Amino acid sequence: MPRNLITILAVIGLLITFIILWESPPSVFSRDKGDPENRKPTARSFLTDVKTTQYDEEGLISYIFSAKKLSIFQQHPKRRSAKDYTDIESPEIILLEPDQPAWNISSDTGRAQGKKITLTGHVLAWRQDALNGRSELSTSELVVKPEQQYAETNKPVMITTAGSVTRAGGLKFYVKENKLVLTSKVRGTYDPQ
Repeated sequence: MPRNLITILAVIGLLITFIILWESPPSVFSRDKGDPENRKPTARSFLTDVKTTQYDEEGLISYIFSAKKLSIFQQHPKRRSAKDYTDIESPEIILLEPDQPAWNISSDTGRAQGKKITLTGHVLAWRQDALNGRSELSTSELVVKPEQQYAETNKPVMITTAGSVTRAGGLKFYVKENKLVLTSKVRGTYDPQ
C-alpha cells in the first residue's frame, strides 16, 4: 500500500508541475530579458582609485588620468560595441606638454566613450604659470580628447586670469598650440590693478 501511495503522489506532483509549466509564458524560461538593442546595459566591472599615465611616441608623459571610481558598461555582455561606455566618478586629467605648465582638469562626474571623455558637473581646468599666476577655466560640461591634447564645450564658460575675467558661450582649446578659441557671446573685464 505505501508503494502505491508514493507512486500516486509522484504522478500527481508531476502532473501539477506539468500544468504550471504549460501555463507559464515563454519569457520565464529565457535568460534574455528583451531586445538587447533596447535593454539598459549593466555594469560589467568596477574599478576604484584608478590612476594611469599615458606616454606619447617619444616616450614623454602626454597625460595622467585618475578617478575615484570607474563603472564599465557594455551593451552586449559578450562583445564590445561602439555603444559601450564608462561612467567616471571624480575624474582628474593632467595634460602635459614640454616647456609648458600642465593643465589640470577635474569634475564631479564624467563619461568616457571611445577616445573622448565628457566631463560634467562642476568642471574646472587650471594651470599655474610662473609669470602670469593662475589661469582658470570653469564650465558645466567639457569634452576632452586627451590623446589629441584637445578640449571643447558649447556650454557657458568663464576664464579667470590675473586681472581679467572672460565669459563666453563656448570654446575650443588646443593644448599643444596653447590656443584658446572662444566661439560665441564673448564678454570680458580687465582690471590692471
